[in-house]
Amino acid sequence: MPEDRLVKRILYWNWEICHNIWCADVKEIFEGLELEYCFNEMCSVDINIFQNLMIFRSEKKWRDTIGLKPKLRT
Repeated sequence: MPEDRLVKRILYWNWEICHNIWCADVKEIFEGLELEYCFNEMCSVDINIFQNLMIFRSEKKWRDTIGLKPKLRT
């Protein structure tokens, strides 16, 4: 995308201040996956690798919290 496009300029502006809700949420996700350097450097990430990391993170979070929840009883 050309540098003078409005969308790209807004993306860079949001990324620099990182007070935008979307930008802060994306940064938090990257930090959780230990890929903060990719966010900071704005480098590309393979979508398949990112998807696998997200699935692994979700499963781990679920497994960690499942023991804390009461069993369902009928």
